[in-house]
Amino acid sequence: MNKCDIIIPVWNQKEVTRECLESLVKHTHYPYNLVVVDNASDSDTRIFLEKFKADHKKISIDIIRNENNVGFIKAVNQAVSVTSGRYVCVLNNDTILTDGWLGEIIKISDLYAGVGVINPSSNTLGQKPAKGQSMDEYAALCRKNTGKYIELMSCIGFCMLVRRALIAEIGFFDEVFGMGNFEDTDFCMRARSKGYLSVRALGAYVYHKENVSFNIFKKYKDEFARNRVIYEARWGRSQRVLVAVFNSRTYGNAVNTIIDREVDSGNWVFVAAKNANFAEELKQRSNVHIYGFGDSGFTARLLMKILTKKKKFDVIYTDDKQLYNICRLFSAVIKPKWYFL
Repeated sequence: MNKCDIIIPVWNQKEVTRECLESLVKHTHYPYNLVVVDNASDSDTRIFLEKFKADHKKISIDIIRNENNVGFIKAVNQAVSVTSGRYVCVLNNDTILTDGWLGEIIKISDLYAGVGVINPSSNTLGQKPAKGQSMDEYAALCRKNTGKYIELMSCIGFCMLVRRALIAEIGFFDEVFGMGNFEDTDFCMRARSKGYLSVRALGAYVYHKENVSFNIFKKYKDEFARNRVIYEARWGRSQRVLVAVFNSRTYGNAVNTIIDREVDSGNWVFVAAKNANFAEELKQRSNVHIYGFGDSGFTARLLMKILTKKKKFDVIYTDDKQLYNICRLFSAVIKPKWYFL
């Protein structure tokens, strides 16, 4: 059986890394090679990594030690260049794995040749356990969707699997993005330009603590802004799109087609609909956010959201002319493109 190279860049954070590695050993059943890239961590973390390798001799573990922090992107590319597995899984050290996560992601890769990049389900993508529900209980529910996926505009690099053949075809992370941010989206867009899909494996679940590394990276905001300029120069700026549906006769294929088109174009879609069942069906789309206003005061609450949202909508679709007419009174504040459903 072909192995997967699991690449984990590490910069200090010993306890976070310990939790990640312990969950990986416990819950990963598909054959793998583990490559930890130590980006000049302190002695405490370095010693921990060496001991972890010594304590797990039955597992293929390589530790690459950098004497300077070269950043996430270079660390990943460094590991890719010295490995040869059929699959490559980039994994953040602030993740917690659940049972069978890797085998399920690879199953999607094997079943669907047109799929190029794969994320598991995750809190980062909006899949969160209900109140009082454990992570393992939620993951067990996810596993019932084995072999199924939904398409994403792009995947996120917290846990991202690709076939090595795709890396050979288009290259991997572009090091122009420095310490990190937008390199994963850029990779997915390059894959899309070659006809490959980015998807979420519904049957796999990985919890992500989110931005633990970047929270201690002092120049994060500056790097993010710089990389955003580079990315948007290549691929354009993602728009924020509101779909506001009032009339039940509007629900159906026409609205779904609009939402699919906007998501596939790389835009973020926000849906406000009186019909709760209609909105529920859309929650699986990771680029879609649902506003749960309910029937009572629906128009007033939606209008308040439009007026007060810090990042304004670029495009609004609606089937309600009253909403449009009210918003015209605030034309100095609200300047999106309007389309009637």
